[in-house]
Amino acid sequence: MKLIEPITILGKVIDGKPTMNNKPWFLSRFEGLDNCNIRWIVEKERKPRSRKLENYYYGHVLPLGSQNLGYSPEDLHDVFKALFLKRTKLWRGIEMVTIISTKKLSQDEYSDFVDKTRGELSSLGIITQDPDKYYKERHEFGDTAISEYVHRGR
Repeated sequence: MKLIEPITILGKVIDGKPTMNNKPWFLSRFEGLDNCNIRWIVEKERKPRSRKLENYYYGHVLPLGSQNLGYSPEDLHDVFKALFLKRTKLWRGIEMVTIISTKKLSQDEYSDFVDKTRGELSSLGIITQDPDKYYKERHEFGDTAISEYVHRGR
């Protein structure tokens, strides 16, 4: 048998010991895989990002900043990533600066990123609406406030 797609299974670590959901199914995936090397990758499961927070960022924060600063929402997003998502890595003895994609951020990290962008805009005199108030108004008026940028799937 040939392994065509990676095997993914969820589980928990309790008291330092891993357990997996549906262990019989997981073990059955290895039937017929004799004498081959495999790679184990264990990752901490991340909460999915809030679609509402993405709508708020792309539908309110970026357009408001864009209108006031004269940058496109896409350029402003790049500026915010460069300001708040820089990481330094060592490559062959040289420090390299990289910028993390917002797609790789957890819910908490993304929320922190949006808060920092709001703070930056505030320091420039551009006050963004509170997210909860923004959600409430959009719900009351039936406006989903999803920008074209979000619909394009970035």
